[in-house]
Amino acid sequence: MKFSVNIILLILLVYLTSCNGIKQTSKREFADGFYSQKLNAKKHRVYIHMQDDVLRIYPVKTDKCPWTIDSAGIHSFFNKEMGGSFTEKAAFNKSSLDIDFLTMPLKYRSQSTGVPPQLNTNLNGALYLGFRADRYKMKYVKNPLKKSVREINHYGFSVGFLRVLAAQQ
Repeated sequence: MKFSVNIILLILLVYLTSCNGIKQTSKREFADGFYSQKLNAKKHRVYIHMQDDVLRIYPVKTDKCPWTIDSAGIHSFFNKEMGGSFTEKAAFNKSSLDIDFLTMPLKYRSQSTGVPPQLNTNLNGALYLGFRADRYKMKYVKNPLKKSVREINHYGFSVGFLRVLAAQQ
C-alpha cells in the first residue's frame, strides 16, 4: 500500500513539474491581438503586433464597427533590449471565452470501509466552459551588462463550469 502511494506521488511530481520552462502554452504567450490598456485613468483599445523582437502598439478606433487600426498613429514600440537605464512600464488586459476538455487516464480511490484501495484506468474526462481574464505586465529590468531587458509577466484566471464525463461499469 505504502509503496503504491509513493509511486503515484512520484509520478504526479514528475508530471506536474516537467516541461514547464521548455514550452509556453498558447494561453500564456503574449501574441498579436486586441487588448485593453489603461492610460491616464481611461481604458483604451489597442492592437499589439509582435515582429521579431519589437513590440508595436497601435491605437484602435472603436467608434464604428468593424474596429479600425490606426497604423499611422503607432502609440509606442519596445525593443527586447535597450541600452542604458530604460524604465518604461505597460500593462495590457485581455478577456475571452475559455473552453477546455480535460482527460484523466488514471483515478485512484483510497481505502474505505470494506473496500480496498483501487487504481481505475477507465477513461474519465471533463468539459470546462468559462470566462478567462489575462493581464500582461511589461517592464524593463537592468542586467549586469547595464542593459535594460524587456520582461513580460502574465497573470490569468478563469471562472466557469466543470462537467465531469466518467465511464461507468
